[in-house]
Amino acid sequence: MNIGTAIKKIRKEKDFSQEYVAYKLEMSQANYSKIERGCVNISLENFLKLADLFEMEIIVFLQVCGQTDRQTDRQTDQNFGR
Repeated sequence: MNIGTAIKKIRKEKDFSQEYVAYKLEMSQANYSKIERGCVNISLENFLKLADLFEMEIIVFLQVCGQTDRQTDRQTDQNFGR
């Protein structure tokens, strides 16, 4: 799972639409969708805005997003016998 997938999961848990989050980030829904799909990197400014919008301390938000990548790395290692 990448950062975009983690952001999508949190957004859905908060019951926010992509349109609403995109509006809050002052971008189009199409561009926001690219972040969730991992097609583009999220800027630090927008990452901080998302943490605020999701009402999460930045350190917690970073841990949640980082944890998903570590879990994926462990699963990949297990699958390939590393």
